[in-house]
Amino acid sequence: NDGDQVVWLQHDGNDWEVFLYDGTAILQLTDNSEDESGWPQIDAGLVTLSGHVFDAGGYDREIFLYDEATGNTTQITNDLSDDGAVSIDTGQVVWLADDGVDREVLLYDMATATTTQITNTVYDEYDPQIDAGQVTWTGYDAGDGEIFHCPESVRCLLRRTGCGHHLYCDLQFPHPDGGGPLLSMVDFLSTT
Repeated sequence: NDGDQVVWLQHDGNDWEVFLYDGTAILQLTDNSEDESGWPQIDAGLVTLSGHVFDAGGYDREIFLYDEATGNTTQITNDLSDDGAVSIDTGQVVWLADDGVDREVLLYDMATATTTQITNTVYDEYDPQIDAGQVTWTGYDAGDGEIFHCPESVRCLLRRTGCGHHLYCDLQFPHPDGGGPLLSMVDFLSTT
């Protein structure tokens, strides 16, 4: 929920659809023959949802953004993989997409209508979150887990370089302009 606004999935007798309570009334945001999936998110009148789409590549899940102020829905992904695990904050959306090797974190900025790939690793990322431009996610490599953080206004592309196998290993990738860390990583499940 967001203030007095709430979004949810509800079965309409045929399939799962997305609904919004805007503080005064319930609006049905989707009405189609395909199940919506994943949990819709809301922030400041912007709703993210995942829906199944049949296209040239087959049947996959895409991400959509509904703007309550305009009543418009925009499809923000259009690829051949299942996109999901969506998080939204202040007009920025992060999600997971399969690049053919593994799942990567992507970011859509509504102000610029651009999508940026945040990660490019050889292992799956999980549970991306965004808050005030700060992106975090988890990743697992060689049996241990990592927590990653990408700061606001910096669109870092992560390539795993390793930090040994020390409990709470903390990597700081330097910012190109010399100020502060570009990206930090904490190794939290190491066994050695």
